[in-house]
Amino acid sequence: MERRASRGASLALAALLALGAVALLVSALLPSPRAWGAGDLLAFTAVESVRGEPLEAMASQAPAVAAPPAHGWVPVTLPDAWSDRWPAHDGVVWYRLRFTLPPDIPAEREFALALDAMNMAGAVWLDGQLLWRDERLAEPGLTRAWNQPRFVRLGALRAPGPGRAQAGDEHTLLVRITGYAPYVGGLSEVWLGAADPVQRLHAQAQWWRVGLQQVSLGVNVAMALLFLMLWICWPRERLYGWFALTALAWSAGCYNQVATGVWPLRTVPQWQFAMAALLLLFAGSYLVFVFRFAGRRHVRCEAALAFTLGAAVLAGILAMGRYPQALPAVRMATLLAGLLLFMLAVAYVLQHALRTRSPSSIALALAVVIALAGGLHDMAALLAWIDDTRYYAVVCSTFSLVSMAFLLAWRLRSAFEREAYFNAELREKVEGARAELTAALARQRALELANARQAERIGMVRDLHDGLGGTLVHAAACWGEAPQVPVPAPQALAVLAQISDDLRLIIDTTAHVPQGDLQALLAAPRRRLMSRLQAAGIDARWHAEGLDGVRLEGARALNLLRLLQEAVTNAIRHSGARRVGISVLRRGACLQVCVQDDGRGFDATRAGAQGMGLANMRQRAIALEAVLQLETAPGQGCRVAVDVAWQAADPPVPPVPSGD
Repeated sequence: MERRASRGASLALAALLALGAVALLVSALLPSPRAWGAGDLLAFTAVESVRGEPLEAMASQAPAVAAPPAHGWVPVTLPDAWSDRWPAHDGVVWYRLRFTLPPDIPAEREFALALDAMNMAGAVWLDGQLLWRDERLAEPGLTRAWNQPRFVRLGALRAPGPGRAQAGDEHTLLVRITGYAPYVGGLSEVWLGAADPVQRLHAQAQWWRVGLQQVSLGVNVAMALLFLMLWICWPRERLYGWFALTALAWSAGCYNQVATGVWPLRTVPQWQFAMAALLLLFAGSYLVFVFRFAGRRHVRCEAALAFTLGAAVLAGILAMGRYPQALPAVRMATLLAGLLLFMLAVAYVLQHALRTRSPSSIALALAVVIALAGGLHDMAALLAWIDDTRYYAVVCSTFSLVSMAFLLAWRLRSAFEREAYFNAELREKVEGARAELTAALARQRALELANARQAERIGMVRDLHDGLGGTLVHAAACWGEAPQVPVPAPQALAVLAQISDDLRLIIDTTAHVPQGDLQALLAAPRRRLMSRLQAAGIDARWHAEGLDGVRLEGARALNLLRLLQEAVTNAIRHSGARRVGISVLRRGACLQVCVQDDGRGFDATRAGAQGMGLANMRQRAIALEAVLQLETAPGQGCRVAVDVAWQAADPPVPPVPSGD
């Protein structure tokens, strides 16, 4: 659907461009605006021209005051370009236009004068009276009035009273122009007649020469700034950046149509070189733009474009400063390079349209053709190859730039649509993944809960095995030797006391004392273990050092005490030892716990040599984040050790009575 919508938009744009091309052709075939009011204009009886002083001789003169030469006048027709008559003349040319009022014109008739354009700057007199003059009629800073129509009201030209047909009916217009032959110096149409028709002709000329150019310039600048901001927001979209540079370069060139001065430069030749350099920049950036539009990159070609532009600018700067006589040649070379690059861009666009035949490439090709047609028309009109004073290049180029902007905007819209579709699809996948993850987390939670319950059962079995189980097994073993003999009450009470101590140890190290003092927690197990060792006839040595202030969290304390208890129980049950040494030492941030006997030992690598007691001790060591060290061999006793890390804690918390 998205592809069909893009294709429809491109086809609609192509149709619009085709209509624009037809409108351009029809407009070019229509008569010039000056012919619309020709019936109300006065005809000149004679139009003559004479060459004045060159530019080099004008520095010390007052150009507006200097009189025209008395001799050398030649008849000409308007519009006139003196480069055909005086090819190498750069300076002043005078025009003299004579006219006679018809005898039937009323004395109260108001007249007006309008000039379509003069190239470059000038002044106008009527019967010796100055009507207007441009601000600067000589270099540096020559006024650029080449595209500025002029209008002035003359009032009544015929004096009232009898005999008006014989006296005061012949008049002379004197026009002084300063210009350059390479820039088609000359005088365009001059309209003289009734005030209202002449004013309408001037308004038409003002619109075609200035107003339309200003509108186009504003549109071009707005598009350039818009796509420049888009490129700044999305730097990866370099296509927008190249289009913005193209539009900016063309906008700067379009300013040539409305500028009346040469600031910030000094002379008209310098200004014209700057316009040629802008044309080269426009053509180069446009060529890179069409490369990007076609999805291609030509690195060497783009490097050559940058080198050409840099070389042209450097040559122009050198010519402006040290070699002014070479500036016309540099300008012409730069202008030809720009035109060549533009023609290459046009050929590339047309070739791409013929090769791909996509609607967007066809629309771009039509836009380029329209701009090219407008430029060719203006060149023909400027060189007087056709009789027309309307210029279409700026308008056609603006129309083409708007069309290209539409294509880029449609691309941006398509990209947003793809991103929105991708986001929706991604959101759907994320929701599905979230649901699956939620179900997986629920299953994991149930599994963890089951594992926790199983771990609690295993821990309970270990506690029963290492504590109550050991006590009961020992009592059963002692009492089972003589089952017919009654158990003495003190012995039974001792067993019950041991069971009570085991229960209190579990309670104190879990529920009631979150952080227990290790020295206090060791007191009861030490008493029981030493009692059991003595009862078994084993010489026991207990050594504790540096335990003041050592506190362990309840579960860690219970695991440590159970590990110690199981190690001693194994020595009593299985070692046949005569001596057992028990040590609990603090060494910095480490607690070293060791139980060593001189018993028979065993082969730890033999299958079945390690029972549940050793397995429980290893599990408790893992819970203490330590490693159980077992050193034993047959006939060499057994040593069980573990190093447990601890950290200094708050002052001891008094134990809470258990309520027993």
